[in-house]
Amino acid sequence: MILALDLGTTAIKAAVVSAQGELLAWDAEPQSLLFTPDGGVEQDPRVWWATLTRLVQRLLASAPEHRDAIRAVGCTAQWSGTVAVDAAGEPLGNAIVWMDTRGAPYIAELIGGFPSLMAGKGTSLEFTWGKAHPIFGMPSPINPTNAPYPPTRTPSNYHN
Repeated sequence: MILALDLGTTAIKAAVVSAQGELLAWDAEPQSLLFTPDGGVEQDPRVWWATLTRLVQRLLASAPEHRDAIRAVGCTAQWSGTVAVDAAGEPLGNAIVWMDTRGAPYIAELIGGFPSLMAGKGTSLEFTWGKAHPIFGMPSPINPTNAPYPPTRTPSNYHN
């Protein structure tokens, strides 16, 4: 059995999954985002920990037969977040999450736009430095149009 934990942007989830990938039990709680007037987006890491602790305790209490069979813990989390901590590892404040745009003007000034990865000729990939697409952001090398959203521009002109 595997205890799977997901610290998502808008929800934290916990699940017990068999070695064959069968979902045996799960639970989740929504997470709030703190939006600041200057483009900041933050979350309280103390709330993350309290929520994870509560979810795991509740999950294992509701399915005690799985508790002793858990052999691994898998964790996933939102990308590009920052949590400043003190010498004891305690958060100094809220986490700055990936949606925060306060640094965008400085990044644009430093690199002349935002990097993007585009499908090139044949099967190669072309790395370009340019502006991100205003709706879809930076395209993925696997999914250049960021589906399931319908593309309004082709990957070849995202950097224009």
